[in-house]
Amino acid sequence: GGLVQNSGPIVLSEPKVAPAAGNVDESQRILLARLDADLAQAQQRLDRAETRLTEGQRQLGSFTNVLQSAILEAGDDARGLHPFVRVAQRYLGTPYVWGGESARGFDCSGFIMRVMRDLGYKALPHSAAEQFNYGTPIAKGLLKPGDVVFFANTYKPGISHVGIYLGKGRFIHAANSHVGTIVSHLNEPKWVEKYAGARRLIRVKS
Repeated sequence: GGLVQNSGPIVLSEPKVAPAAGNVDESQRILLARLDADLAQAQQRLDRAETRLTEGQRQLGSFTNVLQSAILEAGDDARGLHPFVRVAQRYLGTPYVWGGESARGFDCSGFIMRVMRDLGYKALPHSAAEQFNYGTPIAKGLLKPGDVVFFANTYKPGISHVGIYLGKGRFIHAANSHVGTIVSHLNEPKWVEKYAGARRLIRVKS
C-alpha cells in the first residue's frame, strides 16, 4: 500500500518522560500526610465546636429551668422577678474579658457593674472585694433571687469572685476566659469551699 499524507503540517511533541516511581510515591505520601493532618485539625475544631454547642445547650436548658423557678419564687406575676435576674439572663454565654465591663465582655465584678448600669443604678467599684462592702449582709439560708454572692481565695487571698443568685442554689457569673458567663451551683465543692457571703444591693417591693 501507499503512504497516506496529511494535508496539514506534522507537529512533533516532546516525548513525555515518566517520573521515577519512587518520586511519585514520595510526593503522594507527603500530600496524603498533609491532607491527613488538615483533616485531623478540622476534626479537632469540629469536636471543640460541638463541645461548646453542647455545653451552651446544657447551660441554656439549666438557666431556663432556674429562671422559671425564680419566677415562681417571685410569685405568679413575672414582673415581680428581681431586676438583677431579669437583666443578668441576657448575658448568659457572654465572653469573659479581664477588666471588661461592656456588653461585649466582662470579668466577674464587671458583670455586676454591667447589670447595674443597664438598670440605671450607679455602678459599684470594679472589684469584688470592694463590692462586698456594699448592701445588706444576707445569710446563706435566706438567699433570694437577685442577691449578690461572693467567694474568697479563688485566685488571690480575700474576696475575689462574685455572681448573682438565681434561686434553687444556682447563680450566674462571669467564670473565666474558657467558659465565659455561665450558671453554677453553690453546692459544687469549689463554691462550697470558697463561699464568703452575700449582699442584697437593692430592695424590691414584694
